[in-house]
Amino acid sequence: MKRIIPLVLVLIATATDASAQAFPGDALWSPLYCGQAVMNDRFQDEAGAQGERDIVGDFDAPAAMYTSDAMFLYMRMRLDADALPTPGQLQPFSWGFAINLDTDLRNYEILLLVDGNAGANTVNVLRNTMTVTPNDPTDPAEMSVMSFPITTHANRRTAPGSQFGGSNDFWLELAVPWSTLMPLGLDRTTPIRVWAASSTATNALNGDFACHDGATGEPVLDVIVSDPTTGDPNVDTDGDGFTDAEEVAAGSDPNDPDSVPTSRLEGGGGCETGRGAGFVIALALLALRRSRRRVRS
Repeated sequence: MKRIIPLVLVLIATATDASAQAFPGDALWSPLYCGQAVMNDRFQDEAGAQGERDIVGDFDAPAAMYTSDAMFLYMRMRLDADALPTPGQLQPFSWGFAINLDTDLRNYEILLLVDGNAGANTVNVLRNTMTVTPNDPTDPAEMSVMSFPITTHANRRTAPGSQFGGSNDFWLELAVPWSTLMPLGLDRTTPIRVWAASSTATNALNGDFACHDGATGEPVLDVIVSDPTTGDPNVDTDGDGFTDAEEVAAGSDPNDPDSVPTSRLEGGGGCETGRGAGFVIALALLALRRSRRRVRS
């Protein structure tokens, strides 16, 4: 349960980067997962959240992905329409990722939001320290941490081969510096879980949620949360051939080279193995990992 602290006035610092970030190419992104399948969302499943507010995706075309480098965490979501049709001018809504840093999946600690409400046109980092309604994804984040202009920290591009509504779908991407996230408890090896959604709010998610069918009722945080992963999908702390994200998802220890994900070919048996057995399992799962990553970007 998170520690409740007094709400204080936080000055919103606006970044003044001179040039836009070079967002990674399509091949460098990794999908987020829900229920051991890539994060997906049905076309027009949420009433009132259509077009650029409609997150779309299936098992071959993930609804949300992420990647990282030494400087930035990058996140993207697939939308049925372009959220940024005019350079520097978002449609008047918001899109974001809520991030959980602890074992309580009924709340989140960080909200990353691309905000076009009232012409804001910013990428905002917010902190959620006081849970008003547990397990409610619309629970607002009350503390603004940092704000960046979309001209440097957001990006849109056509999603290749993706036409869920009969016309081209689009990626909306954001970039947030690790230097902003690390003081909040999130670094490249931090275990996390993620929610992705569109919104009409400036400090919460309340629209179309990935991994939730809007026809089934209201979303609940601990039901629609992503599978476990880490801040950077590419880091391999113990050098055993499996990324920290893969190990966290499988329940093995990313800091122990003798602890590797259990081979599905062997049908279980635990994570701890001898080094020789671990190497054999690693070879099998490396092949499995490559096949899982052959999803359309």
